[in-house]
Amino acid sequence: MDLVFDIVIDFIVTIFMDNTENIIKNKKISKLIRYPVIFITIVLCAFTTIAPIVVGIVLLNKNIIASVIFILIGSIFTLLIIYEIKKIIKEKKM
Repeated sequence: MDLVFDIVIDFIVTIFMDNTENIIKNKKISKLIRYPVIFITIVLCAFTTIAPIVVGIVLLNKNIIASVIFILIGSIFTLLIIYEIKKIIKEKKM
């Protein structure tokens, strides 16, 4: 049963990740599809940047090394997302 769930989840994630950029850029696709995809993408990006920082703060009292590692990972994710957003903005202006 776990294998079936694993296959279904992998299938959905693969389709979503492979087609997200195409769905967002294509104006012919309905807004009812594009806007939820954009929202889900933003939520996933926010979760991947905020979650390691929160885990690092929670672990601060228990394990300082793990806490610093998690905070660094979250900070690196945040910087990379900011870099990508700046790159997209520069492409739009040109």
